Amino acid sequence: MIAHTQNGKPCVVHYSSVYLPFTCNWLYHQLIYQERVKPVFLSRKVRHREKFPGITVHSLDQYSLLRQAAEVAHFKIKGYFRFMDRVSRDNRVRVLHVHFGYHGVKMAGLAARLGVPALCSFYGDDAYNFPQLRLNAYHGLFAVFNRILVLGPAMKARLVQLGCPPEKIIIHHLGTPVREVPFRKRQAEPGEKLRFMLACNLVKKKGVDVALRAFARLAESYSFSVDILGEGPLEDELKRLTGQLGLTDRVTFQKFKTHEKLIAHMHSAHVFVQASRTTEDNRKEGTPVVLMDAMASGMPVVSTRHSDIPEIVHDGVNGFLAEENDVDSLAQALRNMLDNREQLGSLGYAGRQHIEREFDALKQARRLEDIYINLLAEKATG
Repeated sequence: MIAHTQNGKPCVVHYSSVYLPFTCNWLYHQLIYQERVKPVFLSRKVRHREKFPGITVHSLDQYSLLRQAAEVAHFKIKGYFRFMDRVSRDNRVRVLHVHFGYHGVKMAGLAARLGVPALCSFYGDDAYNFPQLRLNAYHGLFAVFNRILVLGPAMKARLVQLGCPPEKIIIHHLGTPVREVPFRKRQAEPGEKLRFMLACNLVKKKGVDVALRAFARLAESYSFSVDILGEGPLEDELKRLTGQLGLTDRVTFQKFKTHEKLIAHMHSAHVFVQASRTTEDNRKEGTPVVLMDAMASGMPVVSTRHSDIPEIVHDGVNGFLAEENDVDSLAQALRNMLDNREQLGSLGYAGRQHIEREFDALKQARRLEDIYINLLAEKATG
């Protein structure tokens, strides 16, 4: 028999170090769309609370500095935070769900102490870069946690390589709130300037420099513009590169936007570009949610065969794929879009259908609840 909270729903306690970074709409949707379970969130810090309302949050930084120091000392000695143990028990926790593998390493002590079914979700760098820095870092996590959630087959293969038993791994997609993203058919008349768009953190794994070099290869033969939405450590370097490539009159840089304004901007563009690549220190994407947003809006995509992006973008069906970190290959994929503008509408429609089937945040929240319920049933039958 599955024990429930007083409101009749089993409590799922979530953990990530911050509730929530500004760009973590995708994690918020996992929480807010759940109906059959009660989510309670544990963290060390709270940020952007007004942007992510409606979730019960307990955070270390809500306590005095003296209490915080005592909690940290207890964690170093015992392997878990006392307040997290207390909050979990007060809420009659039935499932622990930790987000990001490196947080799972730190929460393995809490998972063992609570003795409830525990899951850890991996999202990108935690599967690829973090294990490079700490060999065998996940052995304890793989032993304690009952299920490991990944974003696609590439990430699954990586974790099996790191020692995770394959039977513990479940592929579970992220999602975007499809019903909040109006579909708009893209079309461009012959001779009309094609409007491309990128939206990302301006860091190396996003491959923005590769995209700029690919666009430069096409500048003499085609009319187009490029909007780059984002911020990050490479912003000044990328702006200089834009000038060096002679693209200043075609490329504009803009700051991050709210999700609503991002979607509105997408509706003004024809094609979305995501030139993701693996960096020298093995930083990688998972499945970028911005691709789901773009495709839900009806925009065809040019991206790369990187990590689990092929789970989202099907080459020749809802967009075009290039080899990662390959200027020539990306330029050809962009050229395919420029030369086949009559396919913008059909590519975009196929993308919308794919997102509705496999990457709808509401459906994915229901599928995540199924995973919780199945774990509880397994525990109950023993």
